[in-house]
Amino acid sequence: MLHKLLPHLDKILVPVGKDGSSEALTNFLICMLKSLPSGVVEKVYLMHVVSAGALKKALKRDIRMEKVLQERELLKRLFENYLQEEARPFVEGVRQRILKALPDLPLETVILHGDPPKEIAQFAYEKHCGAEIIARRHRSHISEIMLGSCTQALIHRPGEHSTYIVGRLFLESGYCSSPKILVCLDGSPFSQKALEEAAGLALLWKAE
Repeated sequence: MLHKLLPHLDKILVPVGKDGSSEALTNFLICMLKSLPSGVVEKVYLMHVVSAGALKKALKRDIRMEKVLQERELLKRLFENYLQEEARPFVEGVRQRILKALPDLPLETVILHGDPPKEIAQFAYEKHCGAEIIARRHRSHISEIMLGSCTQALIHRPGEHSTYIVGRLFLESGYCSSPKILVCLDGSPFSQKALEEAAGLALLWKAE
């Protein structure tokens, strides 16, 4: 039954950032998959995108000026140092937390460099991910318009897929608490898909 209701869970993308949301994302993933029968999930991609802003903040240097001066070797060295000291240890910590709860999960870690909304949406499209689990960064509406939003980029990317948006209430409400699911129906094929997905999640979580 679950194989029919949740076909999109074959490849799942979980983008994590150093903004304090990784614990909520990790808990949500574990809650979703802990009761899943084997064979449904083919691959889970645990992704971290290093943006120019994050690199600049961590290194306390004006990366833009160095780009103007075309110090490519210096930039490459700074990026490798950041990967070694910051990015890889962070992603490995998240990976270990997931595998502690789901030791047989086919988990692959990915670290990219660039604009997070663009890189995440492009990766999800190229890898044919059927589902993404992402947390909102609580930016203002104006900031999302100017800087871009990973959530919006994933929701509007091409292809048939599901995007799960995890909020802070999930983290605050307790670990794997029984959820309440609201499904909005308008008679369209899309709402029928939403109902089927909600049914599958209800079976997994024994929702109300």
